[in-house]
Amino acid sequence: KNKKIMKTNITINAIELASNLAERDLSNFISTLSDEQYDLKFPDGTYVETEDEIVYTEEAQDLFNEFYDEFLTMIEECKA
Repeated sequence: KNKKIMKTNITINAIELASNLAERDLSNFISTLSDEQYDLKFPDGTYVETEDEIVYTEEAQDLFNEFYDEFLTMIEECKA
């Protein structure tokens, strides 16, 4: 059977979507690592607490940024 594909336009916050997807992929990536692999990839862990907030360590932020850039590019390519 041929399914009729309807094109539906929605409004999204591209930055928020890319951030949420990057955070998900970073979390999924971390969950696949053994303890030894984790310690090698993230020697300082994945989070650091400052006076005001909890932020990614440099290694985790770098990986998050890679995922984010990939997702934002995909989202931008889908613009009508």
